[in-house]
Amino acid sequence: MDVICSAVEDAHGKPEPDVYLRTAWLLGVEPAQCLAVEDSINGVLSALAAGMRCVAVPDPVTAVDPRLSAATLRVGSLRDLDRTCLDALRANYFA
Repeated sequence: MDVICSAVEDAHGKPEPDVYLRTAWLLGVEPAQCLAVEDSINGVLSALAAGMRCVAVPDPVTAVDPRLSAATLRVGSLRDLDRTCLDALRANYFA
């Protein structure tokens, strides 16, 4: 990994976008060119507030929360985030 960031290092934690904006900056890329993978509602909201696309992989407790519908894509497991899925995301959102 080129960059490892944690929201504990930022003035504002999730759902504020600080950690995602800092990560994109450190990587030298625009947030719009990033794909976040999140398991929490605040994480999804944080990534979207940063201007990133976001795949939600919610746990069973939060899976019913309607705020997760804001995610670019929702999958039931990281196993669902396979090459076909990533290629479709690239074609639809990062062309």
